[in-house]
This record gives sequence, structure tokens and C-alpha cells, in this order.
Amino acid sequence: MDDNAKTREQVLAELTAHRALVEGTLWGIAVIDEQGHCLFANPAFAVMCGAATPEDIIGQQMLVYIAPEELSRLAAYGEARLSGGTAPSRYEFQGRQLDGTPVWVEALVSMIEWEGKPTRLFTCIDITERRQTEDEVKHLQAQLLQTQKMEAIGTFASGIAHEFNNILNVVMAYIGLAESEIPFENPAQSYLAEVDSALQRAKDLLNQMSTFSRQTTAAYAPVDFAALVQDALRFFRVSLTKTIDIREHISEEPLMVLADSSQLHQILMNLFANAEYVMRRTGGCLEVWLERAEVAETQAAVKADIPAGAYVCLKVRDTGPGMTTEVQERIFEPFYTTKAVGEGTGMGLAIVHSIVTNHGGIITVDSHLDEGTTFAIYLPGYVEAAPESSDVAAEPPGRLGCVLLVDDEPALTRGLASALTRLGYQVVFHVDPESALAAFEAQPHHFDVLLTDQAMPGMTGVQLADRVRQIRPDIPVILCSAYSHTIDDIQDQETGFDALCMKPFRIHELSEMIQQVFLRRRRLESP
Repeated sequence: MDDNAKTREQVLAELTAHRALVEGTLWGIAVIDEQGHCLFANPAFAVMCGAATPEDIIGQQMLVYIAPEELSRLAAYGEARLSGGTAPSRYEFQGRQLDGTPVWVEALVSMIEWEGKPTRLFTCIDITERRQTEDEVKHLQAQLLQTQKMEAIGTFASGIAHEFNNILNVVMAYIGLAESEIPFENPAQSYLAEVDSALQRAKDLLNQMSTFSRQTTAAYAPVDFAALVQDALRFFRVSLTKTIDIREHISEEPLMVLADSSQLHQILMNLFANAEYVMRRTGGCLEVWLERAEVAETQAAVKADIPAGAYVCLKVRDTGPGMTTEVQERIFEPFYTTKAVGEGTGMGLAIVHSIVTNHGGIITVDSHLDEGTTFAIYLPGYVEAAPESSDVAAEPPGRLGCVLLVDDEPALTRGLASALTRLGYQVVFHVDPESALAAFEAQPHHFDVLLTDQAMPGMTGVQLADRVRQIRPDIPVILCSAYSHTIDDIQDQETGFDALCMKPFRIHELSEMIQQVFLRRRRLESP
């Protein structure tokens, strides 16, 4: 009897220990019958279900704790397992707690016999935090991939702009020559004017591509916001469907702001693109206003503590579906988007807000359901100082000057040389920087200005200018480039060039630049 009593005591002790292990583990343990009802659950499993105690879920149908989108998959697993078929023993699924809170679970399932009946033993662990971390990592990886794609697109766009700028420069040079050969009253002059106008539009488009491909820090300078908005609208109009109308209300006078022009382009394209997106299916009207705005002290307090003063106000309005108050409150948050998956990152308006703030301005949004949305941006106005008067003539006395022209594009070099010659310059041109350097070494005081391209094989324009100035330090140098970022880099480095010229350019623009270089040099040399 004593041995039997000890045996019972040992069994009870073992059962107690096993119960403590089951109830104390962080793993959820449950027994589910063939109909999906819970026969047993430990405290950890109850917590996963959002219940206070295991008794709250015992006897309940467990399907209510599974996300609807997971039901068919898990039901198929259960049927296969009970019928002796094949089903994965370990898998992840999304569940729902009693209050509807989603929870991710990793489960290990096996068949056992419970009170003489076949049942399923679930051993589960909450992996919600792990899945959230994995999702965040995937999101960051997707962002990185998108950033890399945009950088690649920017590099590609920059390369295209460079090649087409050179082509356009050749065409523009020979158009100028043709205009000079044909009498003014000849009808062909009007044809050439139309070609020149089309070339200017192509130049503007390429400049836009170069602007959007830049990866530079903010460079603040006086910018005519009105001209910038008009350029951006011309660029954007190409991509619009015919169901969306654009109405412009832009001041005809220059509206100057101190800003980074590429960042202002980014603001405009983001706002325009958002407006297009909300009207893409239904059509509508995109209205753009740009005007001066005086903000008084009483208005300043209302407009988010903006200082009183003179501003340039941009308004962009669409006739889309509008936004709720809740959406408006979050619209400038990073990664917040109402667009479908794959159609937006949620960074556009956050970047716009950041740029506007960094420029000392504010952005507001006014939207009503079924009435559309209006974004308003206030940027501080800029007043340019009056230029100093000068009695120095714009034209140098006597001849216009001798130009040493260097560019590795033969057609462009010949065209520019011919056009400058017709304007009254003496031109010595080379397509190889080494031969140009040799010509300069032979007659260093024969030339009045070095006009050189930057990107040339064997020697860059900067290197050529350095070699030339070692021979004659006072020689004026004008550097040309079809790469906008090259111009930006050289400006940042303050390399001492007399002028930087962005391709493509009209011949009279180049001539004016040369004359301005001569004029500044004479001012410096005058007592």
C-alpha cells in the first residue's frame, strides 16, 4: 500500500511539475478538436488571443481568432491533417485578438489523442514584433532600391542632356550662320525663326532634365519664380492627359525670391503631380496662381507665425475629390500616403514642406470633400540691388578680339568659328586641347580670350586653362559645358574663370558673354 501511495504521490508531483511548465512557458499551447473548438489552453495562448484567462476561450470556436484572409489556407491544412493527408507542421499566419487587434503567430501543429479522440496540438509564439521589423526592413530596402533607381535615372538623364546639348549647339550655330547669309526680307527668315523657337523649347526641356538630375546641396540665388513656374508648367503639360485643363494666373512681372532653383522645381513638380493623380480618372482643372502678397502683422499670427512683410504666393488648386480633415492633418508626415501600393512613397509632400521651411516660407492646405484641394506657399520676396552705373563702353575699341576656341566636336567648333568670325572676331579653333596649347605657347599674346569646352579627351577644359595661365596669367577664360553639374561644381570651387557657359547657347548670347568678360577686365585694369 505504501509503495502504491508513493507512486500516486510521484505521479501527482510529476503532473504538477508538467502543469507548471505548461502554464509558465512563453509559448502558447492549445488543444483543438475536429470542429475547431478549444479543449485546452495555457495562459500564454490566452494572452495571444487577447483573453484574460484560458477559461475565457475554452469551448470557443477558434476560427474567430484567425484573420479572414487566412481562413481558407488554415482550413485546408486542418482538413488534410485530420484526413491523414499532407500539411505543413510549422507555419506563420495572422490572427485576430478578441478586440480585433492583429497578431502574427508562428505555430507548430501535431496530431494527438485527447480523451480518446483525435485532436490537434498547437504550440504557438507571438512573432508580431519580428514581422513588423521584417516589414520595416523590406520597406527600407524598397526605399533604397527606389533611391538607387532615381540616381540611375538622374545619371542617364544627365548623359542624354549632355549629348543632345552638343547636338543642339551645332544646329543653333548653323541656324545663326544661315540667318546671317539670307536677306532679312527673305521668307526663309521666318522659317528659320520657327526652327530657332523650337530649338529653344528643346533647350528648355534639356535644362529641366539637367535640373532634375542634379545631386547638389542647396545653392541660394535670386530666382524669377514666375519664369520658373511657367517653365515647369510647359514641362509638365507634355505628360498631362487631354481631360485635365491647366489655367495659369501668373504675374507678368518678375517675381524674385532667394532660393535654390532645382528645389523650387521639385516643389512645383510634386504639387503638379499630386494634382494630376487625383484627377487622372475623372479629369478636371489644375489652376496655378503666382502673385505678390503683403502679409500684415494681424495676418502673420494667423499664418502660422510667419513674419510680416513682402512675399511671393504660389497657389496650386485641383478639382479632385478633396481630403478629409484627418488626412489633411497628416499629409506632410514622411511616408504617409493615401495612394495605392506601388504608386507613392509618402515622401513627396514631406520634402515639399521641408524645402519651403528651409527657404523661410510656409505651406498651407485647404481641402473639402468633393470640392478639391488648394496648396498655398508663401516665400519671402527678394529685391535686387540697383546695378552700379558705368561710363565704360560695352564694346572694346577697335577689333572685337581674337578667340582661341577649343572643343572636341568638329561640327560645333567649325560652326562657332564661322559665326564668331561673321560677328567680327578673329577665331583660331582646335578640336584637340594639346594642339590648342601648342598654338598658345607659340603666340601667347596673340589671343584675347580662351573659349574652351570642359569634357574633352586627354585634357579637360580646367586643365587646359591651368596650363595656359601658367604661360600667361592674365588671359581671360570662358569655360563651356553641356553638363549642369559640372558648372555647379566649378562655381562651388571658385576656380577663377571669367565666365561659365551652359550649352546649348545662341551665338549672340556667347558674343555678349565675351564682351562682358572684356568689359569686366577693363574695369579692373582702369585706375
